[in-house]
Amino acid sequence: MSVPDKIYPLVMTPEIQRDGTNFSERSWVDGQWCRFYQNNPKKMGGFKEIINNIPNVPRGIMVVPNYPYFRIFIGTYNKLYYQDIDEDGIAVGTLEDITPAGFATYANVNNTWDFDVIYFSDEGKNVLVANAAPNLAGIANNVETPVYYGDLLPLTPTPPAQLSTFVASGGIVAMHPYLFFYGNDGSISWVSETNPTVIISTERPTSNKIVYALPCRAGNSSPAGLFWSLDCLIRATHTGQSDIDFTFDSVTCESSILSSQGIIEYDGTFYWAGVDRFLMYNGTVQELPNDTNLLYFFNNIDMDYRQKVWATKNTKWGEIWWFYPMIGSTECNAAIIYNVRTKKWIDTFINRSDGEFDQTFASPIWADNVANGSGEYSLWMHEVGVNKVPLTGGPVAIDSYIQSGDISWCAYDPNAQRQGVDRWTKIYRLEPDMFQTGDITLTVGGKEYARGSDYPVTYTISDTAVKVDLNEQRRIMYLKFRSNVVDGDFEMGQHLMVMRVGDARQ
Repeated sequence: MSVPDKIYPLVMTPEIQRDGTNFSERSWVDGQWCRFYQNNPKKMGGFKEIINNIPNVPRGIMVVPNYPYFRIFIGTYNKLYYQDIDEDGIAVGTLEDITPAGFATYANVNNTWDFDVIYFSDEGKNVLVANAAPNLAGIANNVETPVYYGDLLPLTPTPPAQLSTFVASGGIVAMHPYLFFYGNDGSISWVSETNPTVIISTERPTSNKIVYALPCRAGNSSPAGLFWSLDCLIRATHTGQSDIDFTFDSVTCESSILSSQGIIEYDGTFYWAGVDRFLMYNGTVQELPNDTNLLYFFNNIDMDYRQKVWATKNTKWGEIWWFYPMIGSTECNAAIIYNVRTKKWIDTFINRSDGEFDQTFASPIWADNVANGSGEYSLWMHEVGVNKVPLTGGPVAIDSYIQSGDISWCAYDPNAQRQGVDRWTKIYRLEPDMFQTGDITLTVGGKEYARGSDYPVTYTISDTAVKVDLNEQRRIMYLKFRSNVVDGDFEMGQHLMVMRVGDARQ
C-alpha cells in the first residue's frame, strides 16, 4: 500500500479527556497549566506573590475596594488579618492582625471563614460581617460560633465585635438591606440595617443544616436569595412591605452538595459540585453535563477532606474552577475547570486553599496551602505574566504542557476519521503554527498496542523554527508539547504534520 506523504492538521477537541481510554476519543488527553482559546491550546497566565508572611493556611479571603487601594481580609483558623494592596498587587503597609477579642475561645484547626459587607444605617457606613465555624471537620458540623461585625475601610481598623449574641454554624450572607445568618436544623434568621442587633424573624424551611447562601435576582420580589441545605435548594423571596415578609420554598429536595465552599455564581447562574455530579441553577436545578472528567474527579478526590473543596471563577476566560484534594493529600492540590462559553472541561494541578475573584480588581487572588521557605503562607495574584514570581528571588518557570489523543491508521487517522488500516503511522515533519516564546519540547510517543509500552522521543522546537524533521513511526502515536523555561509561553494555532502510512505490523 503506497501512499505519498500528505499534510494533516493537528486537530483535537478543545478539552482534556480523562474519562475513557486515550484510544477511544479524538481529544487532548493530558495537560497541565493549559487552557483552550479559539479551540486551541494556550498556556495559562503566570502568578506573582503579593503577601508571604501569613502565619497559617488562609481559610477565607475577601477583597474590597478601598480607593486608591484594595483591602484583603484573610482568615486563618485562629486569626483575622487585613492587608492593603495597590492595583498592581504591591502591598501597602503591613499585614495587620484584627482578630476579634475572645476569638481564641473559638480557635479551631477546622475553622473556615465566611465574609460579607452590608450597610448599617445606625452606623452610617458599610461594615464587615464575619463568621468562622469549624466546618472543615464536616459539612454537617453543628458547632455554633459568634457573628462579628466591624469597621471595613478606616485607616486603622479595630477588631470586629460580636454582633449582639448571634451565632451560626453555616455562615452569613447580606441580601440588602437584610443580613441573614443560618445553620443548624434549617434555621435562617435575619436582621435589618436599621436595627442590626435585633432578630426580625427566624424560619426553618428544612430540618437539615443550612450550609451556604447567596443573593439572587428576583425582580419585584427583591431582595431574594438561595439557601443550600444538606439535601435541598431553598429560594427566599421578599413578598410584602414589612421586614418579616419573606417566603421560603424548596426548589428541590433531591439535590446534594459536596462542600459548602464549592458554590459559585457566574452571570446569574449558580454552579456547584454535588456528591456524585455537578449541578447548576438558572431558574431550575439541572445537571451540568460532564463526560470528560467526571469519573476522574470523583474517583480521585479524598472525601475525608471534601469540605476543603472550594470554587471560584475567572471571567476573562469564562472559567469556573473547583479546587480539591486528591487521594493522598490533605489539602487542595488539583482543580477541575468548566468553561461556560465552550461547555468544555479541563483540569490542572495546583495547591491553593482559598481565594476570591473581585469584580473591581483585575486579577484573581488565591492563597497557597503549602508553606514557603520561611514556614509561612503566601497570597498570589494570578493571570499576571507567564512566570511564577516570588517576592524575593527571580522568576521561576511554570511547567505547561498538552498531549494529543492517539493518532493511528487503525483507529482515528490524522483527519479524525476511522480507517481500520493495520499499518504504522509515520511522521516526517512538524510545521509549527503558534505564538511562542522560549523553547518548547515536542515528544513523539506511542506504542504498538493500546495497552502496550510507550516509546517516547523528544525534540526541541525553538521560537524561530519553521519546521521540525522527525522521521518517527508508531502504530499508535501521540504528540506532547511542553513549555518549561523562564518567560516561556505559547498559543497554538494549527500545526501541520507531514505523514504517511508506515510499515506493516509484523
